[in-house]
Amino acid sequence: MILKQIRIPFTQIRIGRFTFLFISMLALFLLRPLLESYLGLKFLMTIFVTFVMVSGIYAVSENKHGFIIGMIIFIPAITMHWAQFYIGSIWFLILAKSIGLVFIAHVIVRISILLFKQNNITADMIMAAVCVYLLFGIMWSFGYALIELIRPGSFNYSGDPDTTLFYYSYITLTTVGYGDVVPVSNAARSVAALEAVTGQIYLAVLIARLVGMYSPQSSNQDQ
Repeated sequence: MILKQIRIPFTQIRIGRFTFLFISMLALFLLRPLLESYLGLKFLMTIFVTFVMVSGIYAVSENKHGFIIGMIIFIPAITMHWAQFYIGSIWFLILAKSIGLVFIAHVIVRISILLFKQNNITADMIMAAVCVYLLFGIMWSFGYALIELIRPGSFNYSGDPDTTLFYYSYITLTTVGYGDVVPVSNAARSVAALEAVTGQIYLAVLIARLVGMYSPQSSNQDQ
């Protein structure tokens, strides 16, 4: 009887989907810097972003309909992501970044819908919430890359553009703002401000959601 009362309902969000996505993003942060001296920086970014995309499509494929829609966006996104090594056209790069942004946005929306449909706090629900926050950084980094491709010089930085703007995206999302990468154009400044606001609003709404769901459960358990 006691076991039935404390059993965690994992059936609503499948076990492992969001953990796999979280691990792939954690590898992007931790393993990529360690391997920079052995493989090319841009090649490493491509590999790890590919892992994130694959785990992302796995995370949102909770049914056949979701899988088909995800694959429609995933296939051209992953194909163009790797084709950048062979096709250097500026318009192709713009298209590749645009589709990559759309795919990450699709994963964020799908996970958010699943997240806000839940009525119980589970380990996978918390993992899903963390994944959405981390995916925001990748999505905005695609946006910054697009701005820099369309209007070169929109950011004042040094180093590889993809890696630097990826780093800048998370610094902006967390509102740390070291100042080593500076948005120069009005478009870059506006998008940077929007990302900072989005990150703070998401955290505020997420905390309110989790607290609101946790309180009734705690009261019921106490009774």
